[in-house]
Amino acid sequence: MLKIFISHASADTDIAVALQSWIRATFLGGVNVFVSSDGQSISPGDDWRGKIEEALREADMALVICTESSLSRPWLGFEAGAAWMRGAKVVPLCYHGLRVESLPLPFSSRQALDLGRPEDMNALLALFIREGGFGASLVKRKPLSLPPRRALSRSSQPPDVRATVEFGRLGARTRDLARAFKEPRPAFIFQVENHGTVPVYLEGGIDILLKDGKGKLMLRDFDRVPLLRRDLLPGQSEQVFFRLDEITPEQLAAWDSAFFRDQIGRQFTVRYDDLIKAIDEFVEWWKHQQPSG
Repeated sequence: MLKIFISHASADTDIAVALQSWIRATFLGGVNVFVSSDGQSISPGDDWRGKIEEALREADMALVICTESSLSRPWLGFEAGAAWMRGAKVVPLCYHGLRVESLPLPFSSRQALDLGRPEDMNALLALFIREGGFGASLVKRKPLSLPPRRALSRSSQPPDVRATVEFGRLGARTRDLARAFKEPRPAFIFQVENHGTVPVYLEGGIDILLKDGKGKLMLRDFDRVPLLRRDLLPGQSEQVFFRLDEITPEQLAAWDSAFFRDQIGRQFTVRYDDLIKAIDEFVEWWKHQQPSG
């Protein structure tokens, strides 16, 4: 019998139990699924640590439920590491505010799936069939009923995201490495860092508000500033480089502020003093590049 251990944080018990019920119903009880908080895998009076260790030793596969809150729980890493060390297949399953592409190490070293994507659930089902050696007659797929996916709300606590910028020099975009180091080009190095406790999904590029109400400049061109579509987890930062090869001081003088955005439109403004300093340093560099006389 295929034995599966579902690792989860207590806040995600509803996800773990829903997944357990789905697996049992789909495989007609032919899979043993251990969920520590389901009220059955560990009975009253049991040595709960001993039961968890026993289940980990016997597991053929560990499903690790990864959400924006669970990754900070030490037990999640302990259980996943224990399963991996004894040769069990470890599959991270992302849900709520966490996306597969935003998984941190060591979870990102495993092929992860998103519980909210039908194609990923098909892949998970195929994995169970292959690992358990099930015939088609033993599989009666049932619908998986998960709790609603949590989304960012405008009424939620404002995230602690800080944005800065500095003037720097980047290697020229060329395959000639010697030239790249010899001819560094001017650039603004924007950085956004999540100092909060929940992920923030960045979306877009960098927006520049112009002075005197003259509108907004969107730095989103792939040749100049890459689009951002990713989760910024607590403690993570992202750097974006804006090359200044074709920018003049007059154009920069019209800049009033710069900011990043998340997917619900919240703005994370670059520190004004940093922006002014970066512009001043570029202007000084630009003056020295002009022909004398």
